[in-house]
Amino acid sequence: MFAGAAHSVAGNMIGDLNQDNNFVTNECPGSPEDGCWAVFDGHGVLGEHASRIAASTIELLLTESTDLLDGQSVNEGIVSAVLYAHQNICASYNVAPKQYTYGNRGDYTLKIGDDQAFYVNTSDESDAIPVEYGTAALIALKKGPTIFIGWCGDSKAVVGGLTRENDPTSLVTSTLNTPHTLANSKERMRLKKECHNNSRVSIEESKVLLGGFELEITRAIGHPDLSCTAEIMELELKEEVQVLILATKGVWDHLCEEDAVKIALQNEDAVDAAEAIVQAACSLNPNPDQQDNATAIVVYFDLE
Repeated sequence: MFAGAAHSVAGNMIGDLNQDNNFVTNECPGSPEDGCWAVFDGHGVLGEHASRIAASTIELLLTESTDLLDGQSVNEGIVSAVLYAHQNICASYNVAPKQYTYGNRGDYTLKIGDDQAFYVNTSDESDAIPVEYGTAALIALKKGPTIFIGWCGDSKAVVGGLTRENDPTSLVTSTLNTPHTLANSKERMRLKKECHNNSRVSIEESKVLLGGFELEITRAIGHPDLSCTAEIMELELKEEVQVLILATKGVWDHLCEEDAVKIALQNEDAVDAAEAIVQAACSLNPNPDQQDNATAIVVYFDLE
């Protein structure tokens, strides 16, 4: 048995606009022994639209009965679901709203240039933001005794538990994925090769530049010039895997993996645990006026 729940709070970098999204499916239709959970970390103007499109698309494809993924392995299905989400977000560029309120940054009007569209602040025309948006994604899909983790971006998945009952000194934790950032040497090398073939993509220290738009991640869903290929890993459920945590960067910027697992194990309810993890992360931020959106999903396994 298993049960999961999510908690999300808006940061304050752009007011109370929360660009994160998530879904929790504790029983897949027609397959009650399977579950699927995911967090999405939107960015850019319309980043909340990107994360919402990605969440709804991927949840539908991975949990509902559709013929779009028939004949594919689980790994292939996750990669394809992310690609479908990417295509849906890219298509949304064609119907971007003419007016947009970007949190506390103000109201913007869509202006179409020769090479790129911009949102221009109605109170300050010098404040023009490229229409470039997308989302990171982290997906956990349980199929029988196996958990498949798929990710694109910098959200992280962690598992943990006690190897000896009621003995906190026996705690074990494991981070399941390596974020797609320039700190990841393989990602930096891969992106450098892509830069040679696409003049819109470049690297500047720890930033990825897409035209006039800056990113801290090397893969994302929704950017036409950036890879959206999900990376996949598999984990066989064992006795010490008692809890799974999926969280966005706004959590992991301030809370270490071991402490997150400890908090989860100290709670008996996934709703309470997810909320406690997010609250703990935000409370540890030394610059509380610069808090990113923060979302966590906690899934307990082997529930009686």
